[in-house]
Amino acid sequence: MTQDDFTSGEYPDDGWGFDWGGNGKRAEHAGWVACHNHHMIWQFTGGTLRQLGERYLFQGDEHAAHVAGVLLARLAYIYPGMDMAWQQVRPEYMRGGRLLLDGPWERWDVLTTACQAYDAVFDYVGRDTALAEFLHTKDASINTPEDVKRLIECYLIQVFGADWLDRRLPGGSQGAREADMAAFAVCANMGDVSDRWIEELFAHAFNSGLNKGGVDDENLVNMLSRDGITLVNGFGYANVYLRTKSNLAEWLSGVKTGPWAARAGPIRWVRRGTPCTTTRAWWTALRSTKARHPAVAWRCSPARRKRALPNFPRHPTPARPASTAAPCVWPTPPAAKSTCSTFCAWPAMC
Repeated sequence: MTQDDFTSGEYPDDGWGFDWGGNGKRAEHAGWVACHNHHMIWQFTGGTLRQLGERYLFQGDEHAAHVAGVLLARLAYIYPGMDMAWQQVRPEYMRGGRLLLDGPWERWDVLTTACQAYDAVFDYVGRDTALAEFLHTKDASINTPEDVKRLIECYLIQVFGADWLDRRLPGGSQGAREADMAAFAVCANMGDVSDRWIEELFAHAFNSGLNKGGVDDENLVNMLSRDGITLVNGFGYANVYLRTKSNLAEWLSGVKTGPWAARAGPIRWVRRGTPCTTTRAWWTALRSTKARHPAVAWRCSPARRKRALPNFPRHPTPARPASTAAPCVWPTPPAAKSTCSTFCAWPAMC
């Protein structure tokens, strides 16, 4: 076994894996410790960011908001280039992801919680000149707090939205992926851009092969039945559909933009046995979208569905005033492409 320092003993592993073949071949490399270190560190990053945002909201701690801004900026620089899937020896064993090798953990434990944190500190980031000055020492194109916002929104928030449309982060049944996206879109609040993400919940089939309904309705049609759920029948999984659907409804009730004023307004409870005219109107509207949106192709292969998706602008203009001037190529390409050299030495975050 390894010694306490992991660098000596019969099976040394300093965190980057154990080369049991001794010849550097990828197929003879055991990276369990490295994978665990990477997964666990990043899995707790989103929760830490959200705690910093809540500390600012509830206690007015501006230092916590500043630290959250630093972490969000760092994540925006490295996340677009952190695609781990190509490094897998046997990729068929794991579901896709960028930062983590399984979509559910990446969506909720990192991206959605990071977006919640950004929503919490959004106003403070807009006046945090110290953060802009600090980032300017790493990237000369960062000069103002508005530049910091564009960095986070273009290279973190909108990247996740594009990945959602492109099915880059699968996995997470029981309604988890839909609740994640609803929370993310509401916190992002980017007008037409985030509305497109919400539309994907209802207007594009997903995953199970039956292809009935939209992403959210696929759960209701294919995953739930009068005999119980059709997946993992543990106690936690048995009620997770109810929790995720409740969360989804609660998040969508906060959508304020025009296209969703009628569909996602305040939650209205319907007495049992009462015809739900709102649902009937919703289905009528959904059927009419099939003629307007080429993305709605319910009975075709995943590859065809992917080609049918509308072109996603590289840098759509968000609804927030601070983001209206996002240029097409920003920040400088070397800074955007670098994953470690630009930020090789970070000073104290205070």
